[in-house]
Amino acid sequence: MRDYYQVMAGTTSEDNRFAEWLLARLGDKRWTPSDLAKAIGVNSGSISNVINRKTNLGPDLARQIADALEISQVELFAAAMLIDKPISPRNVAEAELMTLADDLTTDERDTLIWFARSLRQKRQAKEHNEKTNPAIRTQGRGARAS
Repeated sequence: MRDYYQVMAGTTSEDNRFAEWLLARLGDKRWTPSDLAKAIGVNSGSISNVINRKTNLGPDLARQIADALEISQVELFAAAMLIDKPISPRNVAEAELMTLADDLTTDERDTLIWFARSLRQKRQAKEHNEKTNPAIRTQGRGARAS
């Protein structure tokens, strides 16, 4: 099935990066364009027309596709060039976190914040240990010490 997406992506023109991007995302989910159409409740011709550049992708369809692919709308809008300024990977990640957090309960958000703080503390402790003990830094780059 992956070959289908590689062939389809190879048939798109240089200036149709969104079609290539969309086909790659569909391939990740092992979906065809028809599967996407069914998931968002449109006819398969609508998705095909977007992929083949017969129709422009509008914001409403873009939102539906993002939801179906379980990605942030910011990521899809950037890929579709519906946002005219470049979006850094960090901004996409932040937007995705915000989108995910919006769907969480207060307790789940508190857990997410606790987990993020724990990750930060772990990273800071590692950085501190590497600064104060150069042998740790060397061990982390090569073979494990016994």
